Amino acid sequence: MDWDDAIARFATSQRSRGYSPRTVDNRIELARRLQRLLDDKPLDQVVKLDLQQVLGRGIARSSMMRERTDMQALFRFLHVEGIIATDPAALLDRVKGARRGKPRPFTIDEISGMLTSGAYRRTRIMIVLGYFHGLRAHEIAKVRSRDFDLDAGILTVVGKGGVEREIPIHSVLRDEIPTMPADGWWFPARGGREGHIHWKSVSDLMTKAKKRAGITARRKTGHSLRHSFGTELVKGGADLRTTQELLGHASLATTQIYVEVDQDRMAAASAALPVPTIPLRSGRRPRQDVVL
Repeated sequence: MDWDDAIARFATSQRSRGYSPRTVDNRIELARRLQRLLDDKPLDQVVKLDLQQVLGRGIARSSMMRERTDMQALFRFLHVEGIIATDPAALLDRVKGARRGKPRPFTIDEISGMLTSGAYRRTRIMIVLGYFHGLRAHEIAKVRSRDFDLDAGILTVVGKGGVEREIPIHSVLRDEIPTMPADGWWFPARGGREGHIHWKSVSDLMTKAKKRAGITARRKTGHSLRHSFGTELVKGGADLRTTQELLGHASLATTQIYVEVDQDRMAAASAALPVPTIPLRSGRRPRQDVVL
């Protein structure tokens, strides 16, 4: 079986297992990258050394970790399906841990710039969903009118792994709801295609809004709106557990990566520490030499 047929079958398998569109897209992209970097080498001739050379081509450790995971998913599938006799990714060495990620939130001025620098209304609504509700790009793409319970003031979001979470509807978005489609997808696909917009299109629109606002920091992306959401929640007094639920994180450790603590808050927290009595002198008697 050639690469194209194998990748098509792999994609179908991944979608049927309920992986998010973003995860599936990333894994398919990795498979295509392997196909290109290995010059279409027959699948049953790919060996562990080939994969090690791809991983060691000079990318960031965090990217290496992701690619290793995706390689293992791909070749495990090919092996289980009988497409290859042995799994070359099964014994790949673990990648030395990458540094812990740091928050990369937009400032409020930057978000205002993204909203006021010429973004079309559809993009502005996407930014509102990202900042005021902490939605991921693929969650924004799938927003439907039926997801809103206006009486309860709740937006139901289907996140990673099909896990649902309920988020309070912010007043900024509530004012916009009557102007959005009353039925079906808020952001339908274009060009006569059925379904909703692709999550990459959401990311691209965010990137364009960022560039129009004159934001040059490369580390700040559309996903940074979620970092802003988490950061501003904690600044406003929300505890990390509440923030975790609103962001839809399985781990509190992940939430901590999203939340930036500013210097003023750290200084205030430090200044609030109780001060014990600190004497100027030890109070001990001077030592006297013993004469024998």
